[in-house]
Amino acid sequence: MTIAEVEERTGLTRSNIRFYEKEGLLKPSREKSSGYRNYSEEDVDCIQKIAFLRTLGISVEDIGKIISGKLPLYQTVERQSKKLKENLKAAEASALACEKLLKSGPVSFEELDVEQYTTETEDYWERGRELLRYDFAGLLHRLGSFKTWRILFFLSLLVSILVYPGLPAEIPIQWNQGAAVTMGIRESIFVYPAVTIVWRMILIPYLYVTLGNSLHGGLIAEYAVNGICFAGLTVEIFTVFYSHGYITIGVFPILAVDAGVLLILLALGLKELNQNIRQTSAYRE
Repeated sequence: MTIAEVEERTGLTRSNIRFYEKEGLLKPSREKSSGYRNYSEEDVDCIQKIAFLRTLGISVEDIGKIISGKLPLYQTVERQSKKLKENLKAAEASALACEKLLKSGPVSFEELDVEQYTTETEDYWERGRELLRYDFAGLLHRLGSFKTWRILFFLSLLVSILVYPGLPAEIPIQWNQGAAVTMGIRESIFVYPAVTIVWRMILIPYLYVTLGNSLHGGLIAEYAVNGICFAGLTVEIFTVFYSHGYITIGVFPILAVDAGVLLILLALGLKELNQNIRQTSAYRE
């Protein structure tokens, strides 16, 4: 059956189905003559199972391990159940704290006394650290996704379209030690969204081959490309402000900040993912 028929059968969007294929969870056959995908009943059944496990909050990475037999389904669901119960408990405690805060009447940030609204301060901060820990892995997956790349591309294109009429005849197109050394016609602003596509077309295949055998290699490859595209968007916006005289400093300090933040997020996300793998291994033992 075609992907349109699979969409109708499963209720999932085409992008979701393609994403599962990209992550290696689904491998439909192809028509020899046309090369189009041909989905079987087994594929539909697999998609429905994947979608169900995703509703339970189980990660795509873990689902892939379940399908390949590297991770037992029962233990994974058991672990997820425990995690959901912990999150539910934390949510209930947060809701109770909100009620206490609202009952006390209007209060400013300066007047806020945290200990007044939580009976067990140590547990409160421990919950906060736990929720933050889970956020880093989720943030890494979101930043290292194709959806994020599309957002960066359309943002770059939107910026180009919106600022083009107000740009001077010439804008900086080359920098040296943070200063503009070469000027180009203002139409050069449209190079930025185009380069976003070129970077992905060139770098993704190379990085997947280079990092393919490493742990989280695919995620790191996507994250790296999105990071480069984000840097390109930064330079594009910087160029606009520089051209209008709003900024006089060089671009390199800003790019250094971008790189620093992205590297820190990558390190924290990978650290958490590795912790999750170790916990999974402990459950398997």
